[in-house]
Amino acid sequence: GNQRLYLEKERVSLSVNRNMHGKKVETQFMACYDAHAEAIFRHCYFRVFNRERARELMQEAFTKTWECLTRGDEIRNLKAFVYRVANNLIIDNSRKKKEASLEVMQEVAGFDPVGDDASIQINAVDSELLLQLMKEMDPLYRDAVIMRYMDNLSPRDIAEITGETTNVISVRIHRGVAMVKKKLQNK
Repeated sequence: GNQRLYLEKERVSLSVNRNMHGKKVETQFMACYDAHAEAIFRHCYFRVFNRERARELMQEAFTKTWECLTRGDEIRNLKAFVYRVANNLIIDNSRKKKEASLEVMQEVAGFDPVGDDASIQINAVDSELLLQLMKEMDPLYRDAVIMRYMDNLSPRDIAEITGETTNVISVRIHRGVAMVKKKLQNK
């Protein structure tokens, strides 16, 4: 987990050094990568349910962000920009290919979408049930719940990423959580 992210960071760093556009841009980019790479990976993972594809999408999101920065594009909120790029890549990915089935995902050795150092550990039965419920959920609500509770984004940040209003996002989060609670009570 962390070692692989470190290796990916080193690849990005080499690319940064070859394409130096300015120390300030490089510093901002690397700080964003350090702070958000794992969260972007989890965000991608819970949208595509495929560990390797999620890692590729995360890396591509940061690469595209770096390309924008080196072109001199103005990016006001780097974190929100990377999430938006990741969302666009996920949408493109889903158009090209169907999601991996839950059965295939469960067969992958060492399946642990939240990482080894997560502060909250969910037992295997609960995580399987939660993953199944998330897959069954309408994507509008699922995405809002994932961004809020797995990516720890505020409703305001989610609104900026998705282009929706903060109120719409808050309603989706509330309804999504209510749907999960209702399904959990029925099981």
